[in-house]
Amino acid sequence: MARRSPMTKTKKPRLKIRAAGGVVLRAHHAKGLQVLIAHRPKYRDWTLPKGRLDKGEDDLTAALREVEEETGYRCIAFEDHGLSSYKVNSRAKYVAWYTMEPISGRFVPNDEVDEVRWVALDQAERELTYRSDRLHVANVPDDWVRANPMTYVVRHGHAGGRKDWKGPDEERPLSDKGLEQAKGISRRLRHAGITRLISSPAARCIQTFEPLAEKLGLEIEIHEALAEGTKPEATAALLSGLSGRRAAVSSHGDAIPEALDHLARRGMRFNDRFDCKKGSTWVLRPGGTQFTDAWYVPPGP
Repeated sequence: MARRSPMTKTKKPRLKIRAAGGVVLRAHHAKGLQVLIAHRPKYRDWTLPKGRLDKGEDDLTAALREVEEETGYRCIAFEDHGLSSYKVNSRAKYVAWYTMEPISGRFVPNDEVDEVRWVALDQAERELTYRSDRLHVANVPDDWVRANPMTYVVRHGHAGGRKDWKGPDEERPLSDKGLEQAKGISRRLRHAGITRLISSPAARCIQTFEPLAEKLGLEIEIHEALAEGTKPEATAALLSGLSGRRAAVSSHGDAIPEALDHLARRGMRFNDRFDCKKGSTWVLRPGGTQFTDAWYVPPGP
């Protein structure tokens, strides 16, 4: 009887670790371009936010998810910002990076990150613990904001009911709730690099931008294409004309949905379920002379 060959154990290959993260940027209204850095108490380090991919997840989806989980900020990703590679316990780890910008959210300390800071790029290069993170920050161009235009479409804040207002409807002002929403809009958009504010002639739309205009030191321009009852082609044409810069417009609950629908029929994609509550914002990203994507930011603090 033939003897059996002894079974030999083969080592399973050590699979590489895949992760993704964000070089999260904002244009501070007074201090200029800043990047978000995060402190991890477990490692006692300062890093750019990142984390491992979940099963079946692609790099970009993981980067956006990890940034939101660690920092509380929901972001828009702009472009691939390179790859980091290093060893972790003899295993190769690859981190895909994307430049991105927050559109909503706020930081709350959690198990992974107990503190975040918005700092100038040169300060980040001094404070970040790891050389690879410092290199990614160093590769952000000084004109990053100008090179990535966005348009912010804001529905005016709460203004009470038409039947309770005795004067011309165009003069109907914001309610106390609407004034608080205007302050919230200012807090969300003051670090978006906005250089123009354009409003419907209606008082409630102008008032919605007054706290932001004061913070940015900008005049509020008035444009009839943002008024109630305007043809969507006119509103969409105004928005398209702003697509090469950072601008915000304040308009109404009829004009905004019709204009966005007009843009969608020309190829713009909604990345969120459509809504248009008072005090909300649609963030539009252009590609050339057309808008390619839109994100919804509900009213909030």
